[in-house]
Amino acid sequence: MNSALLTICFPVLFSNESHVFTRIEKVYAKNNLKGIELANNYIHRNKSIASPYFFKLNHELEAVENKEISLLNRSTHLSNALSFGQKFEKLANDEFEQKINWELKKEEIKEATSAFLNQLENTHASKTKLIVTKVKKLCPTFEYEVEKPIITTIETPNKSVLIEKTPVELTEKPSTNSSTLNFNTLPLGIENIPSANEQQEIKIIALINAERKKKGLKTLVINKDLCRAARYHASDLANQGYFDHNTHNVKNNKMIKELGTFERIGLFYKGFANTENIAGGNATAEGTYQQWFHSKGHHENMLNESATKVGIGFIVNENSPYTYYWVFCTAVE
Repeated sequence: MNSALLTICFPVLFSNESHVFTRIEKVYAKNNLKGIELANNYIHRNKSIASPYFFKLNHELEAVENKEISLLNRSTHLSNALSFGQKFEKLANDEFEQKINWELKKEEIKEATSAFLNQLENTHASKTKLIVTKVKKLCPTFEYEVEKPIITTIETPNKSVLIEKTPVELTEKPSTNSSTLNFNTLPLGIENIPSANEQQEIKIIALINAERKKKGLKTLVINKDLCRAARYHASDLANQGYFDHNTHNVKNNKMIKELGTFERIGLFYKGFANTENIAGGNATAEGTYQQWFHSKGHHENMLNESATKVGIGFIVNENSPYTYYWVFCTAVE
């Protein structure tokens, strides 16, 4: 009799969870703060529902990407996000986790945490230790070591390359804003153009790594120099209005090739790079991933067996032909 009651009640509980999730999702999409207010109201009324914690997790992760607030405050937001993630996982049942693809979300959390720790570790050691402790509770397979190369996943249409850089080496690179660059000259390899949206970059890597995991392949590790190379090329495409793997400049009123794909990447990354994917027109990681997934060459490169390191660049330029530009490149170990 007890088991019969459990069988009957479980779908009801799941249905209620789905209803709460859908309601918060609609409000959150229109206004983040109102969505969080609704989530808090649900938590106040019923602390056994998982959905509100999922949205509080997302809200805190978005704050981590806000470069207008201090690094220390952003670390607090990340710590809160990890706490909400633990709470969600404790309350959510397996069916609901599958419905929202929780395992993919955890991959995104791991990638975001790795990226942020690279910025944090040299200035706030105690915060770094706290965050590592928390993320390992949520993601036991998470690996992070100070002063060692960081590895992440990204895909491109050609081949893969090997590059290892420590956080110290990376921070020594000069920063160059895209608005001050002359894209009609050759890059020096020191350019460090900011991403239009790092969360979207992390998300596409998570999607690629999830597919690689299904195929029994190694996940890709993000390399900062490869990312600088990718963001430079995406910016060049957007600013000069062409679409090609090779680097072009205007000479005598004509757009001509001046650098090959891997010649350009080699200016940024002192290793062996062998793949690149480019895409234009999609504002989201999911849309671009689908573009590449359904293109034979791009798909094969995302699942390249030898690739271990990856760079990704997402640039937005309203005055360009495609507005949204993506570049993906890889390296091998």
